[in-house]
Amino acid sequence: MDFDHNNGKFNKTVNLNTCRFEIRIYNLRGKQKFGIKVADARDYFKKHGGIHVYDGGFRLPYYGMPESDWLRLEIDHSHRKNVSKLLPEDIPQVPRALHNLPTLGRVLGIVNVNTSDEPNLKNMITRDRLTKTIAYDDLVTTVRYAIDWYANEVTKKKNEEKEREKSTEPTSLKFERVEQVLEAYESDIPKEIYKDIYNKVQEVTIAVKNEQELVLGQMGMLAPLATAGISALSYQHELKKQFSYIENTIEKIKAIKTLDSELQINLNSLSEDLAIWLKRAKSTNLLFDYVADVDNIQFRDKRLRAKKVIEEITRQISFLARDTKINCNQLDDLLYLPKASFAEWGSIFQNVFINAFNAMLDSSIRVLYISSRFHENFHEILIQDTGYGINLNNAEKLFKPFERESKISPERKALGYGGSGLGLTIVRLLAENIGCRVRFVKPEKGFKTAFSIQWRETK
Repeated sequence: MDFDHNNGKFNKTVNLNTCRFEIRIYNLRGKQKFGIKVADARDYFKKHGGIHVYDGGFRLPYYGMPESDWLRLEIDHSHRKNVSKLLPEDIPQVPRALHNLPTLGRVLGIVNVNTSDEPNLKNMITRDRLTKTIAYDDLVTTVRYAIDWYANEVTKKKNEEKEREKSTEPTSLKFERVEQVLEAYESDIPKEIYKDIYNKVQEVTIAVKNEQELVLGQMGMLAPLATAGISALSYQHELKKQFSYIENTIEKIKAIKTLDSELQINLNSLSEDLAIWLKRAKSTNLLFDYVADVDNIQFRDKRLRAKKVIEEITRQISFLARDTKINCNQLDDLLYLPKASFAEWGSIFQNVFINAFNAMLDSSIRVLYISSRFHENFHEILIQDTGYGINLNNAEKLFKPFERESKISPERKALGYGGSGLGLTIVRLLAENIGCRVRFVKPEKGFKTAFSIQWRETK
């Protein structure tokens, strides 16, 4: 392994040849295994914790003492260092990775060396520590490299968990977070560029809040289609302008080059986050495609192919599906829906699918399975999911206004998930107007909920 202090060269008479170590990092908060009290665990680590060094099996007393921060863990943690200077370029570093450096109070480690086999690794005359040599620098760097890698991986995992939570938060909060990041680095970004980016982000935040209100209204209440069409059309026009602003902002952020590696990593992360948001926002805008088109609302004189309608609706709401697997393999390609406008069928499927996504939010396996089946003159589309399931004995009441059987977590509810309790009421009203029967039925093996849309074919 090459380190900067070696200039990429290794000399077995000068550098460290061999070392072995094992480091365990503990989380001394909350309930501990085997009923150990947190206070007792902390006392133990205060007395015996840290990273100890053994020379040929004999412990060197200096290492592992509370006042010995030979790896600079406490120093770098207190100074809120951000990125490691040790990790190579082929290991992608995440912003603020070193914020998760473990402190000595929760680390227990053993490092084994043997000065008898190391030409340039020697004990001091006090016999309590090693002399500072290039080989010693190699030892420190090797162990610290591993801990920096650990901190980077922990930060990456925490960021992924935050992303999963962020994916369910109101979109406007995402842009408020962008504003906070920009403010934190205001002094490092050229003044004119900062001002331009900040103003554009604020404009988009306002537009997104308006869009958010419309999305919630569309998902929960399904306002009269004609009114929704007018609103959707105006919001679509405004949002497309904002999308253009954001694309321009992303390019400006990418164009910023700085010698500060930490700032450069944060700017790169910011532009990536904005690009991800932009992709999702464009997907959100697709929700209103069918109501923004007057033809989709007015024309009811032809039958639409079921698979095409369902594929279009799942495409429009794909950003809500997250990592849900959508399977339409058993949906008949030649099945036609009863006469109705695309907007009517879109509203039915959109509500049912969103209900299914909500039901699966806290499920470990998320599958939406859409199939069709026939019996005599009856055709049926079955929409099944792996969510929390419902009691079929009480299923009819869910079609009444403001009735719901949501079991999603309180955190998800606080973010507005779960609907208003009107979705199924509207679905049944629209379906009956078209001539279809909608109800919950017994799901097939492997699924928790099955929603049926059934109609009678007449020649």
